[in-house]
Amino acid sequence: MKKKSTEFIHTTERSERLIERVRKESEASKYGELCARIQKQIDETRMRISSVKMQLHIADHALDQALLQWKYEYLMKQEQWLVELMCGKIEEEKQEEKQ
Repeated sequence: MKKKSTEFIHTTERSERLIERVRKESEASKYGELCARIQKQIDETRMRISSVKMQLHIADHALDQALLQWKYEYLMKQEQWLVELMCGKIEEEKQEEKQ
């Protein structure tokens, strides 16, 4: 009887370790997927920034220049925000504000 209960305890401990490992791997996988999506957004934003820069050189009307300049600045801020999000800086700032 004692042997069976010991085996059960060892089996339960192994199961708990396996469950914990799977949970950690799942969390890491979700984090990796999130980072990949953010990186994709950063890449797309950088491509749009490049496109707007080219348009700025071509635009000849003052209004076009002003709109493109605004769009360029907006995209630059978006890129900075995405990079900070990727690095966790925004989360750190939120925690500091709460304190």
